[in-house]
Amino acid sequence: MEKAGRPPGLAVVLVGSDPASEIYVRSKGRKTRELGMASFQHILPEETRQDKILQLIEELNADDAVDGILVQLPLPAHIDELSVIRAIDPTRMSMVFTPKAQVVWPPGDQAIPCTPLGCLMLLRDQLGDLTGLANRWDSYC
Repeated sequence: MEKAGRPPGLAVVLVGSDPASEIYVRSKGRKTRELGMASFQHILPEETRQDKILQLIEELNADDAVDGILVQLPLPAHIDELSVIRAIDPTRMSMVFTPKAQVVWPPGDQAIPCTPLGCLMLLRDQLGDLTGLANRWDSYC
């Protein structure tokens, strides 16, 4: 924080009023503030048009106070989730999951979200070489 001269900032975007998502977003805001970070919550109505969401993402990408952007999924049916996710600057992307719990990351980008990378590092530390384990995933579930 001293290096940047300000606390890190997390912007959370919630579109609609899904009760579980509202709880999650409130919890993220509370924990962010408890940690001394800046919390920016953008709660948008269900009927918000996709172009308005993309405009907000563009503004957040350009905001020097925002280090991470979290778009709460699922988005309303009229919004193309992948387009919204791809609009986030990869250096500011926080964790993103689809409803099927798969991590979404724009193809071809070099950055890796920190949570999955940390999980991989932990697994490698505990299990060693992970080569071929993905093919046996079902046996672990």
